[in-house]
Amino acid sequence: MSFDLPNNVNFTVDDVYKKLSHLHGNWTTCPDGLSDDIKLYSCVSSLDDCILLQIHFDRFTEWFNTLGLSPNVSKCKTMTYTRIRSPVKYAYHLGPTAIACSNGSVTNLTCYKRFLFLCRCLRFDDRETRAERRVIDELAPIRTTFDLFLKNINQNYNLSEYTTIDEMLHPFRGRCQWIQYIPSKPAKYGIKMFALCDAKTFYTSKIEIYVGKQPPGSYEVSNSPIDIVKRLVTPIENSNRNLTTDNWYTKFLPDKKKEVGSSVFGFQKNKTLVSYVPRKNKAVILLSTMHHDSKIDVETRKPEIIMDYNCTKGGVDTVDKMCAAYSVSRITKRWPLVIFYSLMNIAGINAQVLFSYFKHNNAPKIRRLFLKTLAFDLMKEHLASRAQISSLPSDISSFLKIKYAVPSTSDVSTTPRSKRGTCFECGRKKNAATSMKCTKCMRFICKLHSKKIIICEKCSNNDDNDNSK
Repeated sequence: MSFDLPNNVNFTVDDVYKKLSHLHGNWTTCPDGLSDDIKLYSCVSSLDDCILLQIHFDRFTEWFNTLGLSPNVSKCKTMTYTRIRSPVKYAYHLGPTAIACSNGSVTNLTCYKRFLFLCRCLRFDDRETRAERRVIDELAPIRTTFDLFLKNINQNYNLSEYTTIDEMLHPFRGRCQWIQYIPSKPAKYGIKMFALCDAKTFYTSKIEIYVGKQPPGSYEVSNSPIDIVKRLVTPIENSNRNLTTDNWYTKFLPDKKKEVGSSVFGFQKNKTLVSYVPRKNKAVILLSTMHHDSKIDVETRKPEIIMDYNCTKGGVDTVDKMCAAYSVSRITKRWPLVIFYSLMNIAGINAQVLFSYFKHNNAPKIRRLFLKTLAFDLMKEHLASRAQISSLPSDISSFLKIKYAVPSTSDVSTTPRSKRGTCFECGRKKNAATSMKCTKCMRFICKLHSKKIIICEKCSNNDDNDNSK
């Protein structure tokens, strides 16, 4: 599908095959290159550019009517990305309906150059003492922030009965001594972290960053799988919770020559070992201290150990996937920032889990909406302080004062009032000075523009009695 549009306008169309199937035969699946979301990007520098963009909107309306499509204008938004204080504004419309403008958060926050400057200057320790601390700790540039983060996530949540330990890989290709290569991960190269997560809610309770062999000192620990698991399960030790790990933590050599679908069990005290062949030349071995029999699922013909493992193995992998879906990461060559961005992504997931427990009825189920609300709540104090600045542009100032202005706490009755003033109806032309005020709006008014009500004392007393009743 092609349209005659200028070079600075790009769009894609996808998922409209149901309405267009009568033109190109019966489409059972969506063809390549089609989309039901249309996005227009145009460089606007003058009012003529706005009019030209509106002409293209009109052409889209004609195209919709020709094909019998009905666009949902209520979901359409216009957003302006600019660095100038007074951008060109225009009221766009799609057919007879006006297109709503976005909330203007792009221009009301800090500018892009300021944001880049803050990212470049962001540090998590004292650079003057960093060399001394790195003698015994490779994570010295971010150790204090990392320890505080671990302390907070351990104190605010109790994990469920099913937990998972696995590794995360956060993308990074800069200069770092402990970059890992894991071909099974989407990023392939990055900083590896071992995490303890809740298999049900995906709350991350403890993290350990792999930095290779630490220098001799208090941070020198073993990197063997057994020791890593022992350190990670410290918060839930002796709590009778169930822990699921992958085959990196248990090394067995299975026999792949058995019959497909067969299972062989082994029992020893409180341990159960099962070898299962899912397909030809493929075998898996699982070790469990939770199961003590040889139960097999009737429908799938798989052992119960494997069924429980499949339900609880994806805790850390799901957290890794959620972090990649809505990430705050930015391109950087500094590995402390990569770790900081990773902690921010994990904190967003943990915050939604905690919020859903405290306010389960009002908690947004969509993670995108929760993160947007969380971001604006975190910026509320800063935006309220900006609302007090009088030198801001008029559009930004009016937006901030409407949504984030702090109400005045001063008592109105204690403020001194002027005894005489100018009548607001006469204006400055007549400059009629008066001491009378309207009883409703409390503005000064002269005799010519006011009405005097005469009432006797008896009627006045009757009105007072009616009001008291």
